[in-house]
Amino acid sequence: MWRFVLAVALVLACVLPSSAWACSCAPGGQVFPKEGTLPPNVTFYAAKGHYRQWVLRENPGDERVPLQVVEVGDDILRISPSTPLENGKRYTLEVDPKLTKGSGYRPEPAAVFEVQGEPDTQPPRPPSSVDVDYEHGIVNRWSSCESEEEGYTVSTEGASDDRVPAGKLATVVVPENDPERILALLPPGKDFIGHTTCFYNFDIDKARGTRVTLRSVDTAGNLSAPSPAIKLAQGTPLWIATLLQILRHKAVLAVIVLGAIGAILFVVRRAPREARPQ
Repeated sequence: MWRFVLAVALVLACVLPSSAWACSCAPGGQVFPKEGTLPPNVTFYAAKGHYRQWVLRENPGDERVPLQVVEVGDDILRISPSTPLENGKRYTLEVDPKLTKGSGYRPEPAAVFEVQGEPDTQPPRPPSSVDVDYEHGIVNRWSSCESEEEGYTVSTEGASDDRVPAGKLATVVVPENDPERILALLPPGKDFIGHTTCFYNFDIDKARGTRVTLRSVDTAGNLSAPSPAIKLAQGTPLWIATLLQILRHKAVLAVIVLGAIGAILFVVRRAPREARPQ
């Protein structure tokens, strides 16, 4: 009996959230580009996050490089050195330390890179095809980080550049009728725009049902022409999305249960025959 009680206690300890473990989210936002070898006219795109003032330093050393910081969307900054950077030197882009002074927290550098090559002024080519899937539900269920997730998964093909591999290009989402205003930034390898646990990069309420296009971005900040436009789904209320999710899970559970019952019946039916004396 005590073994059964112990097993149940262990299962509950693993499944139920503990108040001792609070969901911790680090401040900050997305930045592109972040590392590697970059051109002298490198330009950064950054989600504002909690910070709007940035510092570019030579590395090693502490000499600051003047920056031009411009808002190019609801939550996006374009950060450019006032003059081209020097070939062969290393630099670090970071949040201005005075913004976190006295807080006991200092964010990691947003970008650490070396400058090589000639300035890049040739824009990349845009994605030739775009697909967007709407998602809405609860994530990290039964944990202290349980939260609502709503957004779009963005799939693209065809983006390219003469100097930057396609896999290292970023993507920005822009309105079809205002392609210079950036709604969201997708660094290389990222495909979700919306909000989830410890993450926000897109104002869904403003954009749902609108037509958007995608533009590729290289490490010099050059923007491609817009891609073919696509209309974002209006979305589904959370209670409907949750109900559909539960029904899908119940269908899977029903298949598993029926399979288990079938296996038990098969064993039970065979047992009497195998137990008969020869």
